[in-house]
Amino acid sequence: MPDDLDDLKPSEVAPARQPRPRARRLTSSENVELLDDYRNGEKILELASRFGISKSTVLHHVAAAGLPRRTDSRRWSSDDLGVASAMYQDGASLAVIGDHFGLGSTTVWNRLRAAGVELRPRRGWDRH
Repeated sequence: MPDDLDDLKPSEVAPARQPRPRARRLTSSENVELLDDYRNGEKILELASRFGISKSTVLHHVAAAGLPRRTDSRRWSSDDLGVASAMYQDGASLAVIGDHFGLGSTTVWNRLRAAGVELRPRRGWDRH
């Protein structure tokens, strides 16, 4: 190895970078199917899993097609919040409430927390 660092080749200084894996591209028929399924209410994460792409790629296709994000149109009404809160207070899990509303448990948790509902600690977690 040379004594002078200026004489070093880049490959001698740092390991070569691994090439980034190429993102999977949808065929035009897959894109049409993805958008149709999105319009019909299929969940974004389910679409991502089924087509072998990321959530952000699904959202990119949705935006490129000019479709509105469903999160804007699926907000809870005060009635929905009341039902969800009552279910939770009666002991229903976040997953059960999510299934009732077609949402993920994390979304339910976030919405209940934002509404000021006191949430139970997770099973097996100590609160300090």
